[in-house]
Amino acid sequence: MFVSAHIGSVSYDKALALKHGRSDLKIVAPDWFSGGRWTGLRLAGIVFDHASQMTEQRQEYLQMALTRVRKEK
Repeated sequence: MFVSAHIGSVSYDKALALKHGRSDLKIVAPDWFSGGRWTGLRLAGIVFDHASQMTEQRQEYLQMALTRVRKEK
């Protein structure tokens, strides 16, 4: 899971990921967390764009979403 800096950069980030052979990445806008769309998912990891605005609310949602990340064995 890769979280773009803002909604306007999602398309660019998807194109860049494909160019580098990373079709395995799901690229989403920052508000993806606030919608609770991650509930019930098993995630391999979560990465935020370095330019993301990490509000207090997004940090709280991120902490909850991190409980859905699979542990490597």
